[in-house]
Amino acid sequence: MSRKDAEYREKLKTNPKEIAEKLRNLADEIEKGTIKLVTDKKTLELSIPETIEFELELKTKEKSKSVKKQLEFEIEWKENK
Repeated sequence: MSRKDAEYREKLKTNPKEIAEKLRNLADEIEKGTIKLVTDKKTLELSIPETIEFELELKTKEKSKSVKKQLEFEIEWKENK
């Protein structure tokens, strides 16, 4: 699934304190076993299984006048149909 056809996507330009708060809230939800993603149109509720895969990736791109850093968090699991 590409980013354009993702079920949910959130992108913010904000300060580190607000991002840290979002990550803490997400971590609390993961620990409890359920994540709620809310949009204007719907709420997605995800059940988190006992075993999940976590990936943390840092990408660096050199530009002519700057260096772009991108830190990605990915959590993945499989569900039965």
